[in-house]
Amino acid sequence: MALFMLNMMRSCAVACFLAATLAAAALHGSSGFLNARQSTEKMAFCHFVIGVTDDRTSSSDYDSDMQQAKAAGIDAFALNIGADAYTDTQLTSAYESAAQNNMSVYISFDFSWYTISNTSGIGAMIKNYGT
Repeated sequence: MALFMLNMMRSCAVACFLAATLAAAALHGSSGFLNARQSTEKMAFCHFVIGVTDDRTSSSDYDSDMQQAKAAGIDAFALNIGADAYTDTQLTSAYESAAQNNMSVYISFDFSWYTISNTSGIGAMIKNYGT
């Protein structure tokens, strides 16, 4: 039961986050706003918490998030990661989906999990996913 509740809370958190992002984008009105904003050198970034996505099994599970964010004028996701067992799997899927949906992503290390003593682990993640 506890696992079910945790999964429900995670799903609700992701849904609320996406709904809030899309609602904020809708406040700006028409696609003209998006076209004007996207024609400048300024970019819009959105924080995406990988720690609530342990149930995704492939890059296609991220496609809708990538497409909705792009439509709302978001240029990139900062993929917030902790030291969870599923982090590599989820990062691989998120990076694949981003490439397929013309979206940019980058890693945002959650230093509640990572410490200065884990510099080799941080370096390995950057080497593995950095472009």
